[in-house]
Amino acid sequence: MGYNSRFLNNQPLNVSFAAVPQQVLDGGVFAIQMVFTGSPCMITTDLYVSTDPYNNTPGYVPQHFDHEKDSTLVFTGPGTYTYQVGGGYVGYVWVQLVVTDNSGGTNTGVMSATIQVKNND
Repeated sequence: MGYNSRFLNNQPLNVSFAAVPQQVLDGGVFAIQMVFTGSPCMITTDLYVSTDPYNNTPGYVPQHFDHEKDSTLVFTGPGTYTYQVGGGYVGYVWVQLVVTDNSGGTNTGVMSATIQVKNND
């Protein structure tokens, strides 16, 4: 069993941002696919993860995040990329995508992103 959810839709890339944290229910393996357009498209992406408890209160944001080792990626043009985390029990409850604008505000593109989770059932 699993699920997918689009959590970014045409997010402008001319400013840095942290996406809304996504819950990875049941500590499953997950993938985040990013699609970004525009020229220039100079960005850095990072994944942050948390084991803070599950909470379905609207607007809840976990308090403790750690940078996922080796998740920093630098892009200089449009394209797609998929982060895949897991391969057995991961144990993360939350994941957050952080995007840094490296263009000084001149990026013209946008990003959409979807998370796909495969539970450990």
